[in-house]
Amino acid sequence: MLNLPSSTLAHAASHLGVAQSLTTLLRALPFHASRGVMIVPAEITAKHGVNQQEVFTKGGSSHGLEDAVFELATVANDHLLTARDTFKDIGGKIPPEAMPVFSAAVCSISLTAEAYFD
Repeated sequence: MLNLPSSTLAHAASHLGVAQSLTTLLRALPFHASRGVMIVPAEITAKHGVNQQEVFTKGGSSHGLEDAVFELATVANDHLLTARDTFKDIGGKIPPEAMPVFSAAVCSISLTAEAYFD
């Protein structure tokens, strides 16, 4: 498809997929919480002292939730940065032919944590 090894594209795309998946989960947090489902991993919620029942009743104002969401959004962002770093061997820029694949996720990932609490 492009003048890049398929392993380079696959590696970048896999990290982008993880970033996009985490972003989608975070964007759906209010929906899932309203139905009594916590989508933020227990390891992260415990680290920040989040009481899941409180999230289900109080929503975004729950103690520690903002920090937990920020941590998960940071993981998503780290995957995005790793996907970008894959292209360092060719000057650090995503090839124009690959932009349709990689540009779709950038806006939603970078705005996830900010949008939830504004």
